[in-house]
Amino acid sequence: MKRQVVTSRIQIGTATILFLFIIICLAVFSLLSTSDARSSLTFSKHHGTFVKEYYKTDAIAQQWIQTVDQKMAQGTSASKAVEAATHQSSLSSSITTKVKKQTLYASFPLGEEQELQVTLKTSDRSVLRYEVHNQTQYEIDQDLPVFTGE
Repeated sequence: MKRQVVTSRIQIGTATILFLFIIICLAVFSLLSTSDARSSLTFSKHHGTFVKEYYKTDAIAQQWIQTVDQKMAQGTSASKAVEAATHQSSLSSSITTKVKKQTLYASFPLGEEQELQVTLKTSDRSVLRYEVHNQTQYEIDQDLPVFTGE
């Protein structure tokens, strides 16, 4: 007669497997949340820096516009008013200005890649344009290496 060999198996029930699955899911979700929080913090810091730089540059540009307006109201020529306003500015070395016919152009640096561009009309001393522009052109790669079957 043959003896039956009884081997004991590990008894893992459905509840235990479900519990392990839930624990693994919670661990994955917590890692994803931590990663998202870290990237949100980095983005917020960069955005905060940009906002501070923008308002600082905006204040300098507004002061420049006010000085140009005051000088031109006193009868000073446009080019001399621009020169005087630029020398009074705290960014005098990095402001680029141009006077063409009835228009004044000024660019104020805003970080490393952007600038605040201001355009004034000399006849009525009104602001024609007040915009943030990128100094560099971004080249987006549109090429998609898709398999065509050849």
